[in-house]
Amino acid sequence: MEQLDMFLSSAKEDPSKLEREFFEDFCSLLKDSDDFAMRNVGLDDITFNENKTYSVVKFRSFLAFRLHLRGKKYYIAVPTIVSKELSANNDWYQIKSEPSFIRIPLYSVAIDKALFSDILLPILLSTIDRCQKEFDCCSRYLDCSNAKMCIHPDPSFAIKCGYKKTLESGTIFFGKNRNVV
Repeated sequence: MEQLDMFLSSAKEDPSKLEREFFEDFCSLLKDSDDFAMRNVGLDDITFNENKTYSVVKFRSFLAFRLHLRGKKYYIAVPTIVSKELSANNDWYQIKSEPSFIRIPLYSVAIDKALFSDILLPILLSTIDRCQKEFDCCSRYLDCSNAKMCIHPDPSFAIKCGYKKTLESGTIFFGKNRNVV
């Protein structure tokens, strides 16, 4: 009981401490995620910024979610654009002052496997997928078509490829696996 009191008092002195620890746990789980590894991006693309009333988790310049582990209500605020990634049984809600976000209440500051795999990971993957393409394809388009996936060795280059997103959707325009007439 004394340890919990000491922890809560230190969290009051540094309100974003719980959020930083939550983010560190989140990154640890990402390292072991095959779904994250398949996106061919690195953990250094995931950032954490502290604000006055909440912290922000981003993929590059794209907001993945806001983390609020301060005061009496703990929640994750997610852009409404990714709400389709959330299962219907989540007890998320929206408030009038933040119409472009939905809130997902947290009943614990710990990340369990269900919270990670059912909510946090789908939100992050959707955020990665929203990343805008910067070019249609590179010189490896034929090799990528034959492999049915992007084979570019540089993840930060590959994430900007429009054809990579096309391949991930199952459409192949070139090579022996071409499925578009």
